[in-house]
Amino acid sequence: MKTVELVNVVERSEHCENFNILDLETRTNIPVGGFAKVCASGERFWVKIVTNEAGKYTGKVSNNLLLTSHHELKHGDIICFDVRHIFDVDESP
Repeated sequence: MKTVELVNVVERSEHCENFNILDLETRTNIPVGGFAKVCASGERFWVKIVTNEAGKYTGKVSNNLLLTSHHELKHGDIICFDVRHIFDVDESP
C-alpha cells in the first residue's frame, strides 16, 4: 500500500468560492466496487473502492497517470483515503 498526500477538498472549498464539494453522505457511502476521484500533486484520478469502513477507504488507482514522477503513484497501486479527499463519485460497479 502506498502513502501519498492527497488534496483535502473540504479545505479547498473553504478557501475557494467557486469550488463545490459533494455532500458528506455521498462521500461517506461509496460502495465497494464504486469509484472515487481524488487528487495528488495536481493530478485528479479515479480509485476503485476495495473497502469502505465508515468513510475511510482503501482503493486501487484506476487510471494511467501522467505525473507519477511527482506523486509516485501508478495504475493498480493501492492507497488509503477518506471523505475529505473525494472530489467526485461514480457508484457504477
